[in-house]
Amino acid sequence: MHANIFAGLKAVDFTMNTVGPYLCVPLSAYGADVVKIENQNGDSQKNFSPLLAGI
Repeated sequence: MHANIFAGLKAVDFTMNTVGPYLCVPLSAYGADVVKIENQNGDSQKNFSPLLAGI
């Protein structure tokens, strides 16, 4: 398996809500160094309730 195919890659994530983080998780899992930049109030996705109880 290609566990570190993005080793040495540096990515800056300026995205908000759901789509951006879902892209950055695999980048990080395959070795990229990902830094997430948020505004002062944090990512707006954090304010949403979970869709399923207990998650």
